Amino acid sequence: MRRWICGKDPRQYGFVFGLWTRRIVAELIDKKFDKAIGVTSVGRLLAELEITAQKPLRRAYERDPVAITKWTQEDYPRPRKGAKRRGADIFFIDEAGVRSDAALQRTWGARGETPTVGKGGQRQGVKAISAVNALGAFCTMCIPAHSTPRASLRSSRPSCATAGAPYSLSLTVTRRIAPRS
Repeated sequence: MRRWICGKDPRQYGFVFGLWTRRIVAELIDKKFDKAIGVTSVGRLLAELEITAQKPLRRAYERDPVAITKWTQEDYPRPRKGAKRRGADIFFIDEAGVRSDAALQRTWGARGETPTVGKGGQRQGVKAISAVNALGAFCTMCIPAHSTPRASLRSSRPSCATAGAPYSLSLTVTRRIAPRS
């Protein structure tokens, strides 16, 4: 049973959910042995087999281990050497946006009369940009949602910190150089 669970995905056995639960293990036992057991017994059995509940790592389906290896061994060393020559650090940046006009869900109303929900006329939003380097220095900056990150990064100084000291950062956004991981 350990071989069925460890390193496998329940979808490989025809289940629609991708995480192991005691109920799915009970169904798998019933399917394989024609023996129904309760989830409490499954929990005890898993404990005896030293299989524990754990939060899994998330990996993109598009993840390409060959491209990641090529990038870390061939592509990344070149800009890293250039940064070292200039006394600079390389930061990996990402952005997220939040808006105040969330999509409406369903509500109840009289048949044939669509309910109306009042809202403000102005949409509001903010973009949060953060960057981290290989040594753990972290920078963050919030900009208005209507501006472009590239223009804002050129005109602003993000607040940054390393372990204990402020960090002065000037960002130049060029292009995506890392594969999806």
